[in-house]
Amino acid sequence: MSGRDDEAASQIELALQIAPDSLDAHFRLVDIYTRMGKLSELTARLAKDSLDDPFRAAPRLALSIVYARTGRFDEAIHQAQEGLLLSNSDELAFRVLAEAQMGKAHSSLRDNWDGAWLAFQDGALTLGRLANIDSAQQGQWLSFAAQWFERFAMDSHRTNPPFIGTMDPRELTILAHAAQYY
Repeated sequence: MSGRDDEAASQIELALQIAPDSLDAHFRLVDIYTRMGKLSELTARLAKDSLDDPFRAAPRLALSIVYARTGRFDEAIHQAQEGLLLSNSDELAFRVLAEAQMGKAHSSLRDNWDGAWLAFQDGALTLGRLANIDSAQQGQWLSFAAQWFERFAMDSHRTNPPFIGTMDPRELTILAHAAQYY
């Protein structure tokens, strides 16, 4: 598979020479480098690209995805927020930000339940904004938000159940919101 991934990476690199602001090409490159196990190499390059030209959204949003995949959620959120300010594709930028925020919330459930809930609130606001964007993709964003809400509520309950057989009222509220999004 590595030969095919190397070829795909080089094709995307060529595409980025032609269209350096392509969010899609940057996101595909992150996926390929993830499969190849070369995220540290890509992280350094994207960080340099973001420093060299701080007004380009695509490298920042791709860097956010890399940071989130490597558990560096605060850095991922920062890069996504910067990318959102610079992006002309609010939908994708909001999605990247939501994924970073929700990743932070999920990762905090085991050792900082209250912190996880604070992080979840930030992610919920971002998901709400994403789900309310009037576009052809709105149904996809509503489903995306519902899945995140449902998953967080269930993971929260499994990690820190308040009482046997019951759910925390906040978890029930989130499940109700998930049902609304569905």
